[in-house]
Amino acid sequence: MVSQPTTSQTSLWPTLLAQVEGNNGVLKVTIEFLRQIAGAQRMGPKVAEKIEAGLEVQGLRAFPADLNRKQYEEVLLVQAGTPAYEMVQAISTNTITDSLVSLLERLNVLPKDPETLVDRKELRELAEAIVDPVSQLLGLTKPYGDTGEPTPEPERSGRLAHAARLAEVLPLPEREQAET
Repeated sequence: MVSQPTTSQTSLWPTLLAQVEGNNGVLKVTIEFLRQIAGAQRMGPKVAEKIEAGLEVQGLRAFPADLNRKQYEEVLLVQAGTPAYEMVQAISTNTITDSLVSLLERLNVLPKDPETLVDRKELRELAEAIVDPVSQLLGLTKPYGDTGEPTPEPERSGRLAHAARLAEVLPLPEREQAET
């Protein structure tokens, strides 16, 4: 029978869940880390059951599932119900599903370098290109309660201020700044 965690230990399980969620639903941890969250001094079958129960309550699964391991060994925590969970579960149980094949196909079409997913330099150039038209459009609109007199076209310095603000929002990595 697995004992219930104490109040001080209970608060650590949601913290672990937050860490996993903050890492896109996947987190690599040591057995020692899980043992400490469970409040145990030594690892054994009962402690492994306690950890499994704590993970289950938080909607997390460990791979490999057998947690009665050496403290220095690592396991992968995956948020249940996610595509990553489906993939790891299917692979670990040797179950070839259509979902697994689809996930693996999608994985294979991603670029090897994640930086190529978004060309920040091109995105920034496009954003800078719309600053002038947006500034002009904003200059034509009237704020609520305006007297009705047309607003003069924004000065060039205002446009540059918009561009500078945009540059702060969409900073280029240092190597791209050197290229521009």
